[in-house]
Amino acid sequence: MKRIKTLLLIVMISLAVFAAGFAFVSVHVYHRSIGASLMELRLQSKNSTRVFETAQNAKKYMQRRAKSEDKWYELPKDVSFESTMIVFHYRNIKLLAFVPESEKKHIVLYLHGGAYVSQISKNQLRFCDRLAQQSDSVVLAPIYPLAPNHRFSETYLVLEHLYPDIRGYTDLPLTILGDSAGGGLAAGFCEYLGVWGWEQPEHLILICPWLDATLSNPDIKRYAKHDPTLSPKGLRRMGKAWAGPYTNAKDYRISPMFGELSYFRDVTLFTGTRELLYPDVVKFSELLQEAGAETTLHVGNGLNHNYPLYDILEAGEAMRQICEAIAR
Repeated sequence: MKRIKTLLLIVMISLAVFAAGFAFVSVHVYHRSIGASLMELRLQSKNSTRVFETAQNAKKYMQRRAKSEDKWYELPKDVSFESTMIVFHYRNIKLLAFVPESEKKHIVLYLHGGAYVSQISKNQLRFCDRLAQQSDSVVLAPIYPLAPNHRFSETYLVLEHLYPDIRGYTDLPLTILGDSAGGGLAAGFCEYLGVWGWEQPEHLILICPWLDATLSNPDIKRYAKHDPTLSPKGLRRMGKAWAGPYTNAKDYRISPMFGELSYFRDVTLFTGTRELLYPDVVKFSELLQEAGAETTLHVGNGLNHNYPLYDILEAGEAMRQICEAIAR
């Protein structure tokens, strides 16, 4: 019995030392919360990068997605919302509306990420719900057409109708917000608005946006090895599928990094230093400032791709910053 107690004591001391060391590394080496470090371990354990590791893996994933992409989208039954959820049928797609209980002061058009291939996730749905509640906004999330069955041009056609319809329906200030690939879509569409002389949204918020579908920035390689969710080869393959066979992947509608940036009005960007898109987001921020756009860049030190959507301490601060940007 005494030996067992001794072993238990040793185990407990070892666990305490490990926990203390883990906390020290999180805070003093990576400059992030313990929750953020645990989230990275969780992402690594899920082997999230496997889909993106090679072009062949990406192709196989898209083949699986092709079988379900054109099925009519259904909300997951195991996700509950504080907001009132309304589902509209709009031009052959579903349009999700998250309506807060409070006074409606803003409209947010949310474009979800997923490498232009994956459908809106439960995590993104929960984010929309929190955003509606905390920003006093009606959040509209279109279930837009995705690759490989569809091309960017089909989604742009949806947005071409949806954007002026929103503008015509309400005088409330409008923010377009996108994360990851949805951030690239949001930025590209705002450039498209400028090309055609349409009014820009009051605010554009880009969370860890994918701004160059070709990932041509040489600095990306250095950051890719620390990214637990994304990998360049598979992403490039998905970007090509989104562009289609007749459009260059560097077209500004797919890669807004290469578009005319003087059209932008007010842009807020988020990025983490442990994601492969970090150097492009920083570069885009610098180009926006040079073009004269009002630009705010929030950098999450030691944080991963799409960190504002996770259940971590830093996401709470990011949500506060997003709400401030919407209310400006």
